[in-house]
Amino acid sequence: MFLFFMVSGGIYVCGLSFVTSDYPHTVTRVGYDVNLTMNPANVSNSYFVWRNGSVKLLVVIPKSHRVKVLNSSDTGYTTRIRYTGEDSLSQTGQLVFTIYNITVQDAATYYCQGSRNQTVAGCRQILVVSQKPTTPDVTGPASAVSGENVTLTCSSFSQSLPPDHPPLNMTYTWRRNRTLLESVDGSHIGGDVLPITHISRKKQGDIYTWRRNRTMLVSGDGPHTGGDVLTITHISRENQGDIYTCQAVEEGLESDWSHGHVLEVQYGPDQIQFNETSDRLYVEEGDPLTVRCSADCNPACTVTWWDTSRQRVITGQREAVLYIPAVDRSVSGQYTCHANNTHGNTSRSLTLDGSSREVTEAGVASIVPVAAVCSVLIVVIAVLVVVVAYKNRIKKGIILEVKYTGMGSSFHD
Repeated sequence: MFLFFMVSGGIYVCGLSFVTSDYPHTVTRVGYDVNLTMNPANVSNSYFVWRNGSVKLLVVIPKSHRVKVLNSSDTGYTTRIRYTGEDSLSQTGQLVFTIYNITVQDAATYYCQGSRNQTVAGCRQILVVSQKPTTPDVTGPASAVSGENVTLTCSSFSQSLPPDHPPLNMTYTWRRNRTLLESVDGSHIGGDVLPITHISRKKQGDIYTWRRNRTMLVSGDGPHTGGDVLTITHISRENQGDIYTCQAVEEGLESDWSHGHVLEVQYGPDQIQFNETSDRLYVEEGDPLTVRCSADCNPACTVTWWDTSRQRVITGQREAVLYIPAVDRSVSGQYTCHANNTHGNTSRSLTLDGSSREVTEAGVASIVPVAAVCSVLIVVIAVLVVVVAYKNRIKKGIILEVKYTGMGSSFHD
């Protein structure tokens, strides 16, 4: 069974289940008990119930309404089979029997045959014993360009028995980086196609199951749904290195998760980074200068510094370093960093101002006299404040002495 899914960067996973057809069959598991129902029509003579034409299980005698379990020491059916229904000569008659503690050896075609080897119409049933599917494989491109759509294929095979059993419905679970997928609006959806646009790290007859971040997506009616085809459009650089895996589920039995499919996303430079945040630098003459220019690209960009005034070029892979051992006025000007690969290019400019030490020292010298004058003014003001305060204090003392003298008293000794 092959499963297909389209992805936009990342790792996705798929799973598996069975499809009912008109072919009469019953699906069960090892250790379960199962009822097999047959509808023999217009049978009047005795007939046998066979398993794969090699083992007689029951003998049915319609005239006396008797059913006998035949001895079979190798299968233990004498203790594992019980007749639980009635045979009848009518069109609606049913033959029902129960097999207990199912084993893989019970997976077979059960049918009815007369004593003269004639086939009994309506008396046929396939018993399918489900097993977990094989570990899926994910195939697809190893790399994609940002903005493109990507198609990955998940393939798994049923191991249920008998090998020629009727088609079983496989459901698939897709996963990216251990994250179950969801639609672009966050809703849980079912179907054979899951569209996801502009996927990013913050956000990826058959029944399909979708999963994201180990959480099964749920459709409106509750059950988990998913599909063999997953479509994700506009893969982005944020999906670089994402890993996609798939899981198959058949009759509730989950396969192991597939090995991860790592998807490399190729993209051009989006923006250029300097180790200095500003696009304009002021550097004192004689000081060294180092400015690193880099860009996020895959494959790695060729990065080039261009000195527009002296037409000098500095080139590197992933980053280029503009280094000036001692800045002077002659290096002032505009520098441009350019990054490019096969998927795009971009540039960023830097303006460098180199200041002379003579200019700086002259500025400092002009500041000193001003500072001295300010200091003298502060001292003079402080002295004036003290003198005024002292005179006010003496004046208040004379006034108090006059008042007390007028009252016939004196505070002098």
